[in-house]
Amino acid sequence: MAHDSSTIGIFQSTGVVDHDTIAGTAIAVVTLELAEPIAGERPEQVRVATIAHDESGSPLLGEPGEYLLFLKPWVIRGEQVSDRWLATDDWSGIYTSGNSGGSWVRYDSEATELPESVSIAELDDLATRSTPEIVAEVVEDQTVRSQR
Repeated sequence: MAHDSSTIGIFQSTGVVDHDTIAGTAIAVVTLELAEPIAGERPEQVRVATIAHDESGSPLLGEPGEYLLFLKPWVIRGEQVSDRWLATDDWSGIYTSGNSGGSWVRYDSEATELPESVSIAELDDLATRSTPEIVAEVVEDQTVRSQR
C-alpha cells in the first residue's frame, strides 16, 4: 500500500467538510492538517475525498481526531483534481488511533491482507512514489481501459 501512496502521515481532522458532486455522486471532501509526517510528500493540509461514513453517519475523517493515512492524488480524466487526495486502496489506507501504546488500528475490517494494527516505529522505512508517478500510472490505466 505504501508503494501506491504519495504521502503517509498522521493527520488531524479540522472538522471542515465540503461536498462535491462527481458523476452524480455526492462526495464529502474533508480537510485535515499534517500532524506528523512519516513518508513521502509533506503537505501541511490535505483535502481528502470520501464517500464513506462512520458509525454516527458523519463523513469518514470528518470527526475530530487523528488518523494515520496512506494517501494518493485524486485523478479524474488524466488530471489531478486540484489539492484533493484519496485514501490509498479505499478504506484500507485509513488507520484510526488505537490504544494508549501508540498503535493505529485498521479502519477496514475486511482488509485482512493488511496488519490489524501498526505502530509508527513499524512504518519508519516505508517508501512512497511521487505524485507525478502515480498520476502518470492512472492516466496510462485510463487510456488502456478506454481503448478496449
